[in-house]
Amino acid sequence: MESILRKCFYSLILSLLYFQNRAFGSEINVPLPVLQVNLDPTKLYDQSSLWVGRHIHCQLTRKTQSEIVLEAAAKIEYLNSQELRMIIGSNFRFSDGSEILAADVIASFNFFKKFRNSYRAQFDLVSGIEAIDRKTVKFKFRDSSAKLFLSFYSTSHNPILQKSYVENYSVKDAKLKNPLGCGNYKVSEYTPGVKISLVSSFLNERKINFYFRANTEITFEELSKFDLVHLNIKDFEASSKKINADFREAKLFDPYHIVLGLNSRSENWKDRERRCALFSRLTTDSPLRSYGESALPASDLFPKGVVGFNSDQNFHSYYKAQTFSGKFSDNFCVSFVSASIPDFRQASFEHMFSTLFKAVRKLNIVNPVNFGQTFLNQNCDGIVIGFKSNNLDGADFLNVFTEETVNYSGFWSDDLKKKIIQAQTLKEISVRASAFQEISELIRNQCLIFPVLTVPYKTFYLKRSKVFPDIEKSVLNEYYLGQVNEVK
Repeated sequence: MESILRKCFYSLILSLLYFQNRAFGSEINVPLPVLQVNLDPTKLYDQSSLWVGRHIHCQLTRKTQSEIVLEAAAKIEYLNSQELRMIIGSNFRFSDGSEILAADVIASFNFFKKFRNSYRAQFDLVSGIEAIDRKTVKFKFRDSSAKLFLSFYSTSHNPILQKSYVENYSVKDAKLKNPLGCGNYKVSEYTPGVKISLVSSFLNERKINFYFRANTEITFEELSKFDLVHLNIKDFEASSKKINADFREAKLFDPYHIVLGLNSRSENWKDRERRCALFSRLTTDSPLRSYGESALPASDLFPKGVVGFNSDQNFHSYYKAQTFSGKFSDNFCVSFVSASIPDFRQASFEHMFSTLFKAVRKLNIVNPVNFGQTFLNQNCDGIVIGFKSNNLDGADFLNVFTEETVNYSGFWSDDLKKKIIQAQTLKEISVRASAFQEISELIRNQCLIFPVLTVPYKTFYLKRSKVFPDIEKSVLNEYYLGQVNEVK
């Protein structure tokens, strides 16, 4: 009875705060370059889904670009190099009002260990996890890796879920694809193709509306509807004075790496020699001209600034050294992930193939969820897509080869998957970087990926009537919109 009354009390508070927010019209409006987001916590999230999930879910600790900060954990104690203890605070609760308990943390850890195919480095480090009391969890490690574990555990892929959710999870049950979170927000409305709206669970914070879009472009007329825009603005030069009057431009080092991948299941590209031959004849002049000064040529699987990048690695030189005496077919089909490549840029990538093929056909993947499987089902030849890392770690560029639903190459190797997972557990950054480079060479030797270009900085626009504290100190999809305020 006490538990029921407590939940009713929190629900009442939630309702009062919700309508108070509505009365003030206090909302944040942000466009997303996707038609829906993925809320299933076992899947490999795209960046839009990560940003929405960042508000719905909480974690014990969270990693920014520069440090690890406490979130649901009130205190961390390093007992020794092989043990640490986390005490759960009272600042976060699940959105139904229930407390976060040690049992929830343990159930969540074991749940992701069982169901997740990627971001698994932390699991291999842990030899045991136990509840000391109802609000304290102790982790034991196989060797002196307590701090390394915390680095992995603090990334955006380790939310705390309720034990009851974990125990009843079913991959076939759509109702369980949107789990109850312990973040400061909960979903109030979700209409794929239109928007997802979040309301504050317990705090008097602004309502957040994420509006879905089929591409990465926005017009000047639409711009005024939003508070934060990270899309490309059409006819920016013509409207720049008006834009600058209402918005300020911000930049963040957040390397965006665009690559071409080939479908190795296609009859045209099932042979390695043919894939290598195509890559040997491609040039990147056209897309580089399109992106202008914002882009740099790419020659490695990883962009500069990410763990694993090797300035001596050159995929293009390797491809040009390969020989092939056969001929290509007359047609080439290229698919674009719309959330990665804006419509007005796509022609520059098509031009890469127009000199080699008589006809180039273009397709688009609007929904990035399970984009790899979608691409293979299209039976298209190549896919152009951009990747980034929240933590400037090469694992984010390799994990597509550990989960079949996003593996666009059609190439699958259990041995490669094992190497990728093991490399992520290496303690020393230099050793981990070397392991990533070795894996990169294995992928290069299969002629599966052609690096095109890197955009080192993300540009976005902030409405001048609002204050966005510390937004340039974090990757955008880690930024917490609940802290945004009006200019006083």
